[in-house]
Amino acid sequence: MKSKYWLAFSSIEQVDSRFIKRLFDYFGDIEDAFNSSINELSHIDGLSIEKAENFVKLKKEVNPDKVFEEIEKRQDRDILLRIKASLSHLEINGPNTILGVLPTGEMLCVCDAKKLRPVVIGRTDDTVIMTSEVTGINDILPGRDYSLDIYPDEKETVIVKNDLTVEEWKQ
Repeated sequence: MKSKYWLAFSSIEQVDSRFIKRLFDYFGDIEDAFNSSINELSHIDGLSIEKAENFVKLKKEVNPDKVFEEIEKRQDRDILLRIKASLSHLEINGPNTILGVLPTGEMLCVCDAKKLRPVVIGRTDDTVIMTSEVTGINDILPGRDYSLDIYPDEKETVIVKNDLTVEEWKQ
């Protein structure tokens, strides 16, 4: 029943698919990868001790049996597991952020798991600006209420509606 470990990995938001693949390739077994210690992780070339420590800390909060049990209780569990597996390669995974305009004229911002660029959304009553640096917004909207600025989290989608309301969704 190794699938529970795949689900446990995917339930940790801060762990991306490349990290999981790297551990799986090294250990050759998803259960061993999930249960790896700091000492074992330290032998993986190029894996920083900070990333290894962070993973060990985060995985303590995840119980693979519980994650799997929650899905097993659902009537749509088979299709849910297939959908999750088939879409995992579509994750934005790198130092990328997508800023765009939808056909409806609404603005879109999608942040990746790495969050290397500090995307910020600043606004006034009649203006909304999305940019990768807060200094740009400071220059254009110096009198705005800074407490209303939005710094999207990793794997978060932000939509600015045509009426300038903002919706935020976690992936």
